[in-house]
Amino acid sequence: MTFEIPNVAPIRAVYSVVEYLDALKGPDGYFESSPRSWLFRGQTALRDKRPLIPKAGRNGYFAMGLKNHQGWQDATDRVYVDGKLTEVLKPHFFEPHDITVFRDWTARAIAYADHFPSNHWEQLALAQHYGLATRLLDWSTNPLVALFFAVQETDNDYGVVYAFFSPNQSVNIEKDEFWSWDTDVFASNGVVYRPRLVDRRMVVQGAVFTYHPNPLKPIIPVQEIAKGTVRASNSIN
Repeated sequence: MTFEIPNVAPIRAVYSVVEYLDALKGPDGYFESSPRSWLFRGQTALRDKRPLIPKAGRNGYFAMGLKNHQGWQDATDRVYVDGKLTEVLKPHFFEPHDITVFRDWTARAIAYADHFPSNHWEQLALAQHYGLATRLLDWSTNPLVALFFAVQETDNDYGVVYAFFSPNQSVNIEKDEFWSWDTDVFASNGVVYRPRLVDRRMVVQGAVFTYHPNPLKPIIPVQEIAKGTVRASNSIN
């Protein structure tokens, strides 16, 4: 299964910053009409070499362990209630390995931060920002930041910027949990997390994330799925 993007920009090759800025204008103000709704991600390789999945789902991180256990599982326990041995359900008791690693990180990181966030979503964003493999995928509200990440390395490959018109569904840090979304619903709608910018680098980079309940599912444009092609049709590259 895949995370399908319904509103994507057509592919376009550019060879200078001027051409890139011109591409951002798009047909009929494609990007300018709703600038806050567009998210941008720069990569030094196309999706055939670097799929759009969060680090937690990539090979070399937690991909192998998550193939059989990417979600949360309930447990049961037996306790005495009014003198009777009763079976009690414990929802979401068993958590996936990447979340266990994240919990351990937060327990340690709090000792090194003067103002460590108390909300687990903000903690996850901070962990992502400092390199932990999480279920967040980095995007930016600033297309020039995305361009920087697309060209920061010279490995004789095409740099690419993906432009994504973000869905209406966003993380509510006051009520949502990491397991709050059905993965099938997410696959067609997506969930965007616009964090409180708790770090100065996050401010500079215009940090925004997509959250992936199943980090093994790559982002693929719906046009591409319909045509059965493998082109990065939602990119400016």
